[in-house]
Amino acid sequence: MEQIARHLDAPFDSKGMFEFHAATIDTVLAAQTAVISARSLGIDSLIRQFFQAKNTDAIYKRFHLPRHLCYPILVVLLGYAKEEPAFQKGRLSGEGIVHRNVYTPFDAEALDRIVARYDVKEDHMGYISDWEEKGYEHYLEWFCHEWNNGGSMEDASCQIMKTLEEIGVFHRNMLS
Repeated sequence: MEQIARHLDAPFDSKGMFEFHAATIDTVLAAQTAVISARSLGIDSLIRQFFQAKNTDAIYKRFHLPRHLCYPILVVLLGYAKEEPAFQKGRLSGEGIVHRNVYTPFDAEALDRIVARYDVKEDHMGYISDWEEKGYEHYLEWFCHEWNNGGSMEDASCQIMKTLEEIGVFHRNMLS
């Protein structure tokens, strides 16, 4: 759009959080549509959040992305499986996922039920099945300590903020 505006000698300013937010939603919806369409053709997919990437500079370079107005939100990988998995990954149903009319905070019993659901190894709810061998009583303890809070998120958050500042979407003075 910036190039079109320049071509038409028209003003263009996309340096705002509203535009970034709207573009993020559009991107996620497009990715969702792509993976649903791909699955209907027998093609498997994986959607990966861009902020999990370790070397964002390499990604910008590899795909010739313009840094001044581009921030990749996610990556969609498409392909055919070599073989069908032996099981389908489990999913939570109802409690923890569905709220009726209003959001309902969980009481201790509900949280205990959700934690217990992840601990049933045969249901394949988690990423790993050896959390007990790693010293955790529950799968979600391992998840919180090791996977979700392994230090990479802080580094990724810094990278996200740096990149958003570079493209002009975010300014540190917005926080004050």
